[in-house]
Amino acid sequence: MASAGVDTSLLVTWAEDVPAVAREAAARPGKLYSLVWFDSRNSQQSFSQLVTLAEQFPSVVIGAKTVFPYLRQHPLQPEFMPLYAFCQERQLPIQFHFGGTPVMEALCHPNLFAVLARAFPGSLSYVCIPAEVGRASCRICSGIIRMFMWRPNTCSFTKRS
Repeated sequence: MASAGVDTSLLVTWAEDVPAVAREAAARPGKLYSLVWFDSRNSQQSFSQLVTLAEQFPSVVIGAKTVFPYLRQHPLQPEFMPLYAFCQERQLPIQFHFGGTPVMEALCHPNLFAVLARAFPGSLSYVCIPAEVGRASCRICSGIIRMFMWRPNTCSFTKRS
């Protein structure tokens, strides 16, 4: 990392790779972190893995990453509520991707994130990253940005070409 001029890295990792990342992080304290991939196709197993890894490696596991809309899943499905509750309790942010196709846009409409923010007020933080910057993603971004005015627990990033 140092030879490449990288001070700190945040990796999205499969659950099985977190122990290896933790070993590397031990050699570089405060420099290497992980968002654990939450596979929403198998939410019970993914949730169990996230809980175990967050307890086992609290200085490395600093959040979760998921792509519900890509998988045609609604972010308010009941099986995802334990993920949100755990992340709120542990103050772990959840990273979502949104936008892309009309179906994905409908599944990640800003109103759904507003419902999520009301259901888990305060310390459940989520980061929304658009799949692409185009008209659909810009509409979603502007909706989420408007939501910032009344919900402090959201963050959105846009990528520029």
